[in-house]
Amino acid sequence: MTKLAGSCQCGSITFTSELEPMFVNQCNCERCRKMFGVVQASAIFADHEVEFKGEPSIYTFEGGSGGKIHAHFCPICATKTHFYADALDGLVGIVLGTIDDNHKYPPNSEIFTNYKLNWLKDNGCITESFEEAAVYERLEKVIKSLEDRDIL
Repeated sequence: MTKLAGSCQCGSITFTSELEPMFVNQCNCERCRKMFGVVQASAIFADHEVEFKGEPSIYTFEGGSGGKIHAHFCPICATKTHFYADALDGLVGIVLGTIDDNHKYPPNSEIFTNYKLNWLKDNGCITESFEEAAVYERLEKVIKSLEDRDIL
């Protein structure tokens, strides 16, 4: 049963998942802000939990942590739909704005708060904030989520 679905603007790239995200993260780093248009919020899944259809283009850049980010985007409408980060091997981030019911998934964590735009506020949904990349902390969330999914 599909719990989550979405697409790029023109519908050439689509995705579905039978699971809810492990967590939703907001990145405030300057590189993501430039790449994704402002802040980048993403729903995090194990890469095998999401089915993608369509042929995206890929742009690789250095993320705020210094690791490589592989952004996938539609070659027709240029919508960034998802990405893989070398620092979080085995995971995929779905760009929140591309999820059909994205209002259901407010970010519950944020990273690179030392670069956060001073006018950007949350509504109380963010429970964890980190000045830098917080790779280990995010991996701990993944491990906990996998335990909750009875995958480990």
